[in-house]
Amino acid sequence: MKLFSTIALALLYVVIEFLCNCLGYIHPFLWLFHALPCALLAAWPCYKLLMKHPHFGTTLIPGLLMVAINLMIGEGDMLFLILSVVIVVFAEGSRLLGSYSSSISRLLGYTMFSLLPFANTLRLWIQPEATLKDTIEEMGETYATQMEHLAELWILSLLILATMAVAFFSASLCDKKYNSSNS
Repeated sequence: MKLFSTIALALLYVVIEFLCNCLGYIHPFLWLFHALPCALLAAWPCYKLLMKHPHFGTTLIPGLLMVAINLMIGEGDMLFLILSVVIVVFAEGSRLLGSYSSSISRLLGYTMFSLLPFANTLRLWIQPEATLKDTIEEMGETYATQMEHLAELWILSLLILATMAVAFFSASLCDKKYNSSNS
């Protein structure tokens, strides 16, 4: 039963991340912005997973599952893979520093893990020509032009900071709920 609940929580994260990523079909800003609602909506399943399994691999497994699914559906490349692994390793590392079971290690672990959707978004700033070429093929010239106008470094910085703040706040609420139900 424990394995089933772990897989269910990991898959719930994948579904939430996928649905938030689909916001990009509405407008390019929503594609850039999708990590923020994902950090809010995925807090409960991810935090529950971190609480139930305070050991190595709890962020690594769902993170790599998300990467594998993205690669299978053609939403990633080698840069995406490298950035994803770096983000997941940082999330695991922040949990390791807190011995996996402390509240602060869970809060920091989820905050770092919430940056996983940026592995694909960062391609726009690291490889703008290739990303815009792929975007033109997938979404059209108008969409790519709008995306290019949104590709300001201050927007990226603001989105990363806002995502981290929302993730930390959401995880804090989950932690308070968890601590109050255990006392």
